[in-house]
Amino acid sequence: MSSDAYCMECKNLGIKIIDRAANVDHVHLFVKYPPKYSVSYIAKRIKGRSSRELRKAFPHLKEWCNKSLWAPSCFHGSVGHGWGVVERYIQNQEKPNVKTLCTGLGLKSGV
Repeated sequence: MSSDAYCMECKNLGIKIIDRAANVDHVHLFVKYPPKYSVSYIAKRIKGRSSRELRKAFPHLKEWCNKSLWAPSCFHGSVGHGWGVVERYIQNQEKPNVKTLCTGLGLKSGV
């Protein structure tokens, strides 16, 4: 799946994706967002939209992950002027070419 699903959702909310990386079992997004939204609200919207798009593109996910594609939790932190540190961290994430199976507990999200 392309990043169109969460890009469109972010565009609708006025959120700018600065950087991103996807690992086998989690996703990192570095975003700039309007202060009127909480980080948990943004994560919920991105997870919901990406889950719908992924299940549409890959119907077998409905069988593997009946209840939820993403885990209900997420980690989020904030940065002031240390953007370079975060960008380097995301860029240095391993990007293995391995498929992930859903265990029923959902995939982890680093949103």
